[in-house]
Amino acid sequence: MSILGDLGDAAKSVAGAVADTYQYPPPAFYFSVNILGTSVSGLARNLDARFKEVSGISFEIQTEPWKEAGGDYGERPLPTQMKFDNLKLSRGLVPLASPFADWIFDCIEGSDENYIKPEDMLVTVLNQHGLPLISWNFKEAWPVKWQLASLDSMKNEILMETMEFKYRYFTKMSSAIGAASTAVSALL
Repeated sequence: MSILGDLGDAAKSVAGAVADTYQYPPPAFYFSVNILGTSVSGLARNLDARFKEVSGISFEIQTEPWKEAGGDYGERPLPTQMKFDNLKLSRGLVPLASPFADWIFDCIEGSDENYIKPEDMLVTVLNQHGLPLISWNFKEAWPVKWQLASLDSMKNEILMETMEFKYRYFTKMSSAIGAASTAVSALL
């Protein structure tokens, strides 16, 4: 078999693997949350950051009306600034030592004037193999709210905690799988 034939077989094999790992639409139930900074130490920051739900990944471009001079065209919207919702994370309460929760409470309860320690946070949607499909990097996030669910003796539910974070902005990051899929498609 020629070298070109081997390359073609390899490309088809890679294409099959990429097609197997790329899903459209992606599932909403398999995701990870990672703290990228240094306030939460090493491995513990990622093992401790397991959540039931992530919400608030949204933005809005705010506008104000602008009336054109000399025309009878009415008002046009003029973009002014970006507005970001709070990032909300929910999970079962972790009653033992939790480096993630310690970071939150250090920020909320701190008495030092520099107690707010912003950290970058990464939310990633994963495929069935645990490989990233798409990520959002929340720049300089800090906790603004922590809430414990109601205690109710008439319900048989897990005790949940919800945390809210403000951040400067977020960026969407495409995964290597999407790029690999495009590259392999170009080869075939």
